[in-house]
Amino acid sequence: MFKNSKLLTVLFALSLAANLFIFGAIGYYGYELRGLAKDGHWISKQVDRVEKRFLRHLDEEDQRFARNVFAERRPALRAAFIELRDARHDVGIAMRAEQPDAAQLTAAIDKSQHAADMVNKSVHGVLRDLAQGLSPKARAKIGQHLRDRHPLDHHDDDDHYEDHHDDDND
Repeated sequence: MFKNSKLLTVLFALSLAANLFIFGAIGYYGYELRGLAKDGHWISKQVDRVEKRFLRHLDEEDQRFARNVFAERRPALRAAFIELRDARHDVGIAMRAEQPDAAQLTAAIDKSQHAADMVNKSVHGVLRDLAQGLSPKARAKIGQHLRDRHPLDHHDDDDHYEDHHDDDND
């Protein structure tokens, strides 16, 4: 009986440690994510991170051009992401109401759609400017990087996609 008791005590201690670790991690990341939701600077940090990763593939002249594009487009891109974050927050508030109002919910969803359109417009503006101004060598290098890292094989099974989405029309 004492041997089983020691084994149970060890298992209990391990289980307790694992649970504390898991709950601690959940609490920490929940706190971090809550802070991100309130902080608009995370958007600029993400844009900076994307810019750095993109620039490392370019030679010096193309890097200067790309930096100028990012610098010129960053304010609109940041504003679009902030508008989207705020609009989605408004959708959440409207949906959580005890009696969600259809007009308020529709307005919040429309605002979110407009904000998402502005994000797309801003991102596409950056891509368009880069496509027009980068050297052919830089465009080829980026294309090769994308082919190596992100193959487009997800569209090979279009019949499978249609089979699962035909129900939408019923």
